[in-house]
Amino acid sequence: MRKLKYGQYKREKKAFMDALDKEYGVIDKNYYALSEDKYHEYRVKREQWLSTHCERRFKPEYYAAYNDLKVEARDRLSALNKKIGEIVSSVSDANGVHLENLSTTNWELLQDLYRTKRNLGNQYQQDGKLKHGDDLAVALDLQKFYKTIGSGKIRKKTLSKLEIQDIIREKKNTLTPQQF
Repeated sequence: MRKLKYGQYKREKKAFMDALDKEYGVIDKNYYALSEDKYHEYRVKREQWLSTHCERRFKPEYYAAYNDLKVEARDRLSALNKKIGEIVSSVSDANGVHLENLSTTNWELLQDLYRTKRNLGNQYQQDGKLKHGDDLAVALDLQKFYKTIGSGKIRKKTLSKLEIQDIIREKKNTLTPQQF
């Protein structure tokens, strides 16, 4: 069930976004046509409006720090989070997340996505060499982001000991010894 005045909020948001798009010359939601500085200003104004007109899931500091991420870092992180979310939502219901129901393929894919996400903020490659170019810039930007929001690292969903044991038992029965 949606909250009361949801339609009003949607209309007000659309009116604000249309005005903001007009102010910055954004056509058909093509934000990438803006310079990086203008895009940052655009996001700051959008976040200010959202912080005063709707309930947010996280603290304002999170959105400010996320807003300060460079476009490349934000896009890479968002793409990974979207893929992780799709897999997790496929085994979620009203009672929570049931990772033990993941297929072997999806379990391996999820582990690979979490590994990639952890390594995205690491300034070193898996072979121990320093990253270069955009990869290094993304890693340093994400390190700053994680330090700002207080975690210092990517937080994983915390599972209880019983949930972990159930997942291990299920995977032990379905995976080969080499995969496990």
